[in-house]
Amino acid sequence: MLRQHGEEVRRRLLDGIDKERGAGWRFIEHTVSIAEFWVSLELAARNREDLRIMERSEILEDAPKSKRDRLVRLEASIRIGGVLKRNSVVPDALFGLRINDERESFFMVEIDRGEMPVERFKNTQRTYFSKKMLTYYEANRQQRHVHDLGIDNFRVLTVTTDKRRVEKMLKVLDAITEGRGSNMFLLLIRQPLPTVIL
Repeated sequence: MLRQHGEEVRRRLLDGIDKERGAGWRFIEHTVSIAEFWVSLELAARNREDLRIMERSEILEDAPKSKRDRLVRLEASIRIGGVLKRNSVVPDALFGLRINDERESFFMVEIDRGEMPVERFKNTQRTYFSKKMLTYYEANRQQRHVHDLGIDNFRVLTVTTDKRRVEKMLKVLDAITEGRGSNMFLLLIRQPLPTVIL
């Protein structure tokens, strides 16, 4: 679009965008949803003097040197269909909150647009949301966040589409934790950003 309207854009910037062309609208819509999340987070924290948002680079200062510049990824051994396998998750975003310059809490964000099945019963090799939840849960139990990222805690904030999907995710969480539940997972129904008229 920039090229069509005669804008001069560095070739290096366009290279990464061109590579994603095959992903189409799903990739673009997902990326826009992530950007909307960041905008909402910034707006919510803007007038809070007791709260500061920590970005990825600050959070990963204490991560092993080889992990700092790579994608944030957590790996864990999980059991699917009775078989133990290694699986990994790459969150859509990572941020921290520093509260009163004393306490820090870290969040891995999953933007769920309702297109991925919550559960999969036939081809469990493919991606589905409960597999992600299980990987996060086991990564936490196996302390992968401490070893791989150098952070002492994290929660998973999932922004999803509707109440029915939240209920399915809670049912999956109940199965993963054998009925105990977990405060590690936060589920939020996506609210559209308000339209600003200038």
